[in-house]
Amino acid sequence: MTVLIFGGSGNVGRALIPILYASGAKIRVATRSTAYAASLPDDIDTVIADMDAPPTLRSAFKGVESVFLLIANSPKETHQGLSTLAIAAESPPRHIVYLSSDLAVRAPMIPHAGGKFAIETALRASGIAHTILRPTYFAQNDLVQKDVITAGAYATPLGPHPVARIDIRDVALAAASALLDIRAKN
Repeated sequence: MTVLIFGGSGNVGRALIPILYASGAKIRVATRSTAYAASLPDDIDTVIADMDAPPTLRSAFKGVESVFLLIANSPKETHQGLSTLAIAAESPPRHIVYLSSDLAVRAPMIPHAGGKFAIETALRASGIAHTILRPTYFAQNDLVQKDVITAGAYATPLGPHPVARIDIRDVALAAASALLDIRAKN
């Protein structure tokens, strides 16, 4: 079984790849960066693909059974996600794990959250089996503010409501569990 990873160089992707690697799954990483591709172990398949150029994605999906889909927050996020799902539907994998956000349903008026909601909606309509992960605030984000926090201030504007933090490694474990569960069904 081949697992395709989008977002392998990101925080969750960097935590996910070793978990999948240790499981013995065959991994294919889609990336725009030849330097990043070269940094991966030789037995991890890489394909140069760009979500802004959908035809480059076709080779990434060939022979893939499950997909981890992470789309970076950007003004192009919705277009990239919908285009990627359209290419996936041409030769559908058995399962897609999409990394969304809890804001997709709590605050869809926020541009990147609304984009994730649109991608979730398209994924549901695609007919492809899927898992949608909606983590909240990554605990590791606080590391950027370590000095300010240890001085007694917490400057992250999270509003008046409590927000549960989650460790990126826990998100990666949940993604791996969903991606690898397909193996039990073969």
